[in-house]
Amino acid sequence: MTTYYNAEFAAERIVKRDKDGNWCKWTGSAYASLITGLNGNVYCMAEGPDGKIYVGGMFTDAGGTTNADCLARWNPITEQWEAVVAGINQAVRALAFDANGDLYVGGSFTLAGGITVNRIMKITNLTTSPTVNALGTGASDNRVSTIVIAPDGKVCVGGHFQTMNSVADTLNIAIWDGTSWSPLNKGLGPWGRDVITIAFAPDGTLWAGGSFTDADGVNGDYICWWDGANFRPYWQPNSDSGTELNDNVMTIAFDHSGKLLIGGNFTNAGGIAAADYIARYNGGSWEALGSGTNNTVYKIIISTREIYVVGYFTTAGGLTLTDRVAVYANGAWQPLDIDLPGTSQVNAILPASDGSLYVGGGFSTAGTAGTPNAETGVVALNLNVASASANTYPFMGVYGPGTLKSITNYTTGKSVMFDGLTLQAGEWISLSFDPLNLQFRGGWAGRGNLMRYVVAGSDYGDFYLSPGANYLSVFMTDTTAASGATIAWTPLFWGLDGALL
Repeated sequence: MTTYYNAEFAAERIVKRDKDGNWCKWTGSAYASLITGLNGNVYCMAEGPDGKIYVGGMFTDAGGTTNADCLARWNPITEQWEAVVAGINQAVRALAFDANGDLYVGGSFTLAGGITVNRIMKITNLTTSPTVNALGTGASDNRVSTIVIAPDGKVCVGGHFQTMNSVADTLNIAIWDGTSWSPLNKGLGPWGRDVITIAFAPDGTLWAGGSFTDADGVNGDYICWWDGANFRPYWQPNSDSGTELNDNVMTIAFDHSGKLLIGGNFTNAGGIAAADYIARYNGGSWEALGSGTNNTVYKIIISTREIYVVGYFTTAGGLTLTDRVAVYANGAWQPLDIDLPGTSQVNAILPASDGSLYVGGGFSTAGTAGTPNAETGVVALNLNVASASANTYPFMGVYGPGTLKSITNYTTGKSVMFDGLTLQAGEWISLSFDPLNLQFRGGWAGRGNLMRYVVAGSDYGDFYLSPGANYLSVFMTDTTAASGATIAWTPLFWGLDGALL
């Protein structure tokens, strides 16, 4: 079969990839995004217990829905935006669901649902009649930037505020126990600095990151942890001294093995070269993830298999990206198969339980110079591997002009990523994925060895079609009508004796 691989569509602050790898759909005359765009920045996202996607930011009337201001939810069944509560008067920056399914919301707003809430609120009865609840008198000023629910149900919030509910020593961080607010020591400052991110480690330890300094009075710049009575620098109790970070921590996460991951504005974390803007702590020292990124990391999200990273960077691990979003998997950096419009930052990413992926930020088609639309690969829908009963390995041809970024089979989760493989007009390459006859060959001698373009961690030795329907995407940029690709395969069947036929 032959398919062209240049799909452009308008993308306004939020996009969605479905479980089969589609970022857009054909309307009969053009490609359109799978989610209706927004008219202002997206800062945060969370999936509700009902599978709806809650989005916070600085937008109004999401999808034309009245009262869907600064907070809205996307219904993936009806494919429509819904209002949650009316009257939110400023940006929403943090969302967190508790075990009961109630939603905690933080930001710079002071009003919601007709009552004064001052930057932090709880919304109950979400599926029937959403009700706004104030948490005391809220934050004294500025904003709540981050919310996390403790294993015991207590709610920890951080941000840029002098006090919470006028309680002493709640500078930038405080705990809500369901009835009242409590301080954590003297808070985290000095005043004028922020707590930007908080997270609980697998062992229940609370970590905080931001622009604060001297968390324990002397040490603990930009990151610290809470021992139940005091804030401590990251290196304690394993040693008495360590190298402070040199700039803000914007996000904290814990990887699949429980190691601490941080992202932000810092460089050379712990004095480790290349631990720039993102780093991992192994309990004794910081580690670089490849060569890091070349600019700010705003959010790190851990999914079942991958680590998603978004921000304002254009390279990760030395890999040139089409966007400000990357995936760390199999010990290597990989791009995402979309090029968003403009150069604005990506603030949030959400892998949903149905296999879809949401990306939000400040990107917009409006006012974008050059190519005004998002661009992605067209998914070859319902590629049926005959009635075969065994995996088979495809043979693919790709034709220029264009820059080949990735080939992905969303059915198997396997992908092959490329960096710097720009095919000239009329140039072709052939890719045989049979592991017993693995060959990546070019039709132009000047191209050289194609394997030098393959990104580390790619599944080139295990890229196959499974029996039944397969959903494939070939992502190429800078294409023309002459660009394209072909795919062929030999159906394989299991014999009664267990041999392949």
